[in-house]
Amino acid sequence: VPPCGLDWQNVYTVYTPFMLTKYKHWVAVMIDLVLCEIKVYDSKVSLIPDDIIKEELAPLSITLPNLLNTMDFYEEGVYANNCSRDWWCPWPIERVDVPQQSN
Repeated sequence: VPPCGLDWQNVYTVYTPFMLTKYKHWVAVMIDLVLCEIKVYDSKVSLIPDDIIKEELAPLSITLPNLLNTMDFYEEGVYANNCSRDWWCPWPIERVDVPQQSN
């Protein structure tokens, strides 16, 4: 068992902050390891259009499936054949509708 107490075979989603450097704006990102997709949580949607969000996260959506394929992540255990996407295809990026800040 890894130091955090949870084996990667039991992880279905990963949450991480992500800085849109050019805009100096933080968003929350959920990486779904089962559905093979990336969801973006942004409480200030008016600052950055969807196409910019997708452009900024594109390297992650390309690198992540390649990295997981290199590690044979989807070949064993819980994840075997659960991801319906081919490993060489970028994962889709979707902005989730969340309550918005007023300031």
